[in-house]
Amino acid sequence: MFMHDILFDIGQVIDDLLNPAMFTFVGTLLTSGWMLLKRIRKIMNKTTDEQFNRVHQQLEHQQQLNNDLIKAVNDNIDAKIAPLTAQVNESTKEILRLNLLDGMASGRLSVSEVSFFYDKYKALGGNSFVTQKVHEYIEKKEKD
Repeated sequence: MFMHDILFDIGQVIDDLLNPAMFTFVGTLLTSGWMLLKRIRKIMNKTTDEQFNRVHQQLEHQQQLNNDLIKAVNDNIDAKIAPLTAQVNESTKEILRLNLLDGMASGRLSVSEVSFFYDKYKALGGNSFVTQKVHEYIEKKEKD
């Protein structure tokens, strides 16, 4: 008898589940649940995209600030190096001038050495006095 009651109850549950009204109810619940999940997912994606875009904009702004800072530092370094470079070039030119004049006065420089040092000297600025002395020295050496 007990088994019969259990089987009857199971049959009653299956009969209730296979009822067209129950199919409609379950279908409506599943459809509503699916639509709700799609809506939640869409809202979550939109929120995530907004957060990503906000973080991306902040990072771009920070990158721009960093680029501006790097440019300012480079400009500052260039401004400080320019006078030093000019001084080094002026010192180099003066050393070349003295070496040329001393070497020519002592006669220890060959024509190719004078030409080499004179070209370097001329590239740094040079002056007409040294140019005249170099030409005179080269003419003198070529005659000898």
